Amino acid sequence: MENRNENIIFHNTVKVNGFLWFWGLKEDALFKVKWGELYTDIVNLRCYQKKNSTAPLYGKIGKYESKIIGVPLSADEILIFDCCSGMDKYIPLPKHIFREEFVERGKFWDIIVDEEYAYLIGYWSNKILK
Repeated sequence: MENRNENIIFHNTVKVNGFLWFWGLKEDALFKVKWGELYTDIVNLRCYQKKNSTAPLYGKIGKYESKIIGVPLSADEILIFDCCSGMDKYIPLPKHIFREEFVERGKFWDIIVDEEYAYLIGYWSNKILK
């Protein structure tokens, strides 16, 4: 692992089923690491949207039960990855909530998950998506 990912792991990690999961910003990919081991595996996601930006598609990840939620940085969709089944799905973001200048800089920077909802916190705006 590169030093950059060592920092990301401890800043942007969720633990599910004995694995640590993180989104590698440089690689723009979801990784999983078996607790106590030093090597990582890249999780193969279905073909998702083409990048129109040099920014990573997702910035952070959150967790709800055995699902990982990808917080869109430049992506137009929220990533939902089921760690048990290995299936991923994508939920489109409403287009009307972003002005063009926010889209170029980043959409969301963090997530809070409770029993009922996931709240995505806007990166360059005062938006919270519930």
